[in-house]
Amino acid sequence: MVFSAMETLNKFEIGEIQDKKTKKRITKERARLFLQSIVEAEETKHPSVSCGHDYRYEGTQVIASALVGGKELIHLTAFSIDQSSSLSKKTKRRLTRYRNRMELRRFNNE
Repeated sequence: MVFSAMETLNKFEIGEIQDKKTKKRITKERARLFLQSIVEAEETKHPSVSCGHDYRYEGTQVIASALVGGKELIHLTAFSIDQSSSLSKKTKRRLTRYRNRMELRRFNNE
């Protein structure tokens, strides 16, 4: 696992985060639970196109990716999945296509 939920929350100051739909402020506890869902998601590790490693996370409530160089988390992107949303299906397909391209590149480089 690249990171822990509490370690990430403690390292970075969480400012004013709002829910896009309700416009309500998101609490630190809700942010912790969101990060915990990433920690609990299925993790796959791939060589990065540039440097470091690309980590992918797929869970029932979240989809995420992280770029890690050495022991440093360089970039993390994560989205909650709304099971009823067609956008979540599009996002999953997009990440699947990305994973397939990466597999093809790795196969061609062997």
